[in-house]
Amino acid sequence: MRAAGRTDAASLRVEPRLDAGLLAAARCAASRALGLNLRDPARPDRFKHRLSAAILRRALRAPTLLAMAVRNLDRTRMLLFLLLAGPAGAAPAPEPAPEYQLKSAFIYNFATFIAWPEDIGSSLTLCVAVPQDEMKYFSSLEGRPVGKMKVAVRRLERDDSAEGCRILFVSDAESAGLDDWLSDVADQQVLTVAESEDWLKKGVMMDLLLHEKRVVFDVNVEAARGEGIVINSRLLRLARKVYGLESADDPPDNAEK
Repeated sequence: MRAAGRTDAASLRVEPRLDAGLLAAARCAASRALGLNLRDPARPDRFKHRLSAAILRRALRAPTLLAMAVRNLDRTRMLLFLLLAGPAGAAPAPEPAPEYQLKSAFIYNFATFIAWPEDIGSSLTLCVAVPQDEMKYFSSLEGRPVGKMKVAVRRLERDDSAEGCRILFVSDAESAGLDDWLSDVADQQVLTVAESEDWLKKGVMMDLLLHEKRVVFDVNVEAARGEGIVINSRLLRLARKVYGLESADDPPDNAEK
């Protein structure tokens, strides 16, 4: 049995600076997601301001803040993804957050859209194969809540086993070990995530990519179903592409053939 390493927790902080265009687009996305009309003349100005710069900046600095506060509201999770991914057409932030800081936040939020088995226990183990200097962003997820569970983070070295993982994320830099790790978790209801769309064709369920300076993701629904992983349809609608829905009666617009 190969030994599995463990990392210490650190605080996740995502602090992109917002320009006026991004802030306005994010505020608009927030109002639509929460069903609020910020232009309603009957709504007091002081209430409108509560959804303006200060709150949106704070939400972006701590991507899980809103989901932790009202994590039972799916529309809040949707808002969180809109803020992380960046609204279409918005001006880019002058100082974007590091790539793996954003990807760690995406993976945490992916976990909230999965129908995990009832008997999974109190711990949701996230196994991560990334370069050591990027590990701090994933270590910060240690102890974060996902339903009744809490995230436990493990870093995988090349010869480590992935047995016991519930989420497996493998970066391109560590992809030489992906075949072995996929074998370790086969038939164990493990959500698998990689950084190449090519891996979706080999049975990985999701990819996380940097595309035009934005983090995007694709989903292989057929691979997920084959391993007993049920992904919420709301998450599928946020994906760039969805594979494996050819037989669906009403596939989403992003479904790929």
